[in-house]
Amino acid sequence: MAERKFRQHILKRGDAAKIRDEVAQEMRENIIQARPKAVEPVDYETYVSKNKTILHNDPQREMLTFPYDDIVIPPPTPPKKMRTLHSTVPPTATQEATNLLVRECIKSYTDSCHVVKYKYEQYSGGYQKLLK
Repeated sequence: MAERKFRQHILKRGDAAKIRDEVAQEMRENIIQARPKAVEPVDYETYVSKNKTILHNDPQREMLTFPYDDIVIPPPTPPKKMRTLHSTVPPTATQEATNLLVRECIKSYTDSCHVVKYKYEQYSGGYQKLLK
């Protein structure tokens, strides 16, 4: 028996799945190609040092550069108070630690801290917070 004309145009079983897979693959390739490249942030210190002469002659250079006397580092704070009877960090832990991350964690628990103070902190922030 001869096939009818409309039967010739009907997709074979499984063709729809193949078409869906092809479309999905095309979409994945387009998404990968359209993904923007990561932008490296500007290193402010390097920019200032390279363009020193331009910034020195800028009429608004006070807004571009940091004051040299802004940061004040006082002596270390007193040692941390122990809240337990015995330290949770063994005394030989720094010598036994081989991993850098472990050594830094031990140092954060045992060393005294430096508190950085900013002389011009009251002028930092948004313009709404500036002194009046």
